[in-house]
Amino acid sequence: MYPTLTKELDTRVQEFFSRPIAPHIPYLFVDASSFTVRDSVRYYTPAITRSAGIRTDGMREILGARIADCENERTWENLFSELKDRGLERVDLVISDGHRGIQSATGRSFLEVGVGLLRVVAGIERNVGRLDGRQSGLG
Repeated sequence: MYPTLTKELDTRVQEFFSRPIAPHIPYLFVDASSFTVRDSVRYYTPAITRSAGIRTDGMREILGARIADCENERTWENLFSELKDRGLERVDLVISDGHRGIQSATGRSFLEVGVGLLRVVAGIERNVGRLDGRQSGLG
């Protein structure tokens, strides 16, 4: 039962993260979080990268998530390359925490379109959710 369920879930996740995306994503949010993993007797700290975009119709869309050995310029270049391979051609603004790897990868990956980069101070993105009435108890 579990192997079948796991295989089906893996297939669906792969389909989701390989689906075509819109060629123009005006606002691209990227972030990574590190966490400690125990593998037998060894501990290491991989990063999970996440990307979401605001489409031209105003809808937010989860675009990708990957586990990487670390967060660096190459990690972000790979993520941007995957998004471009899935159809992304134009980004107006990349919103991130200002990680140097993101800054460099953004410049390299979207050089031809002159994308802007906005550094978000830690916590602002979390606090935006509080403006939603459902989370504040108003709705």
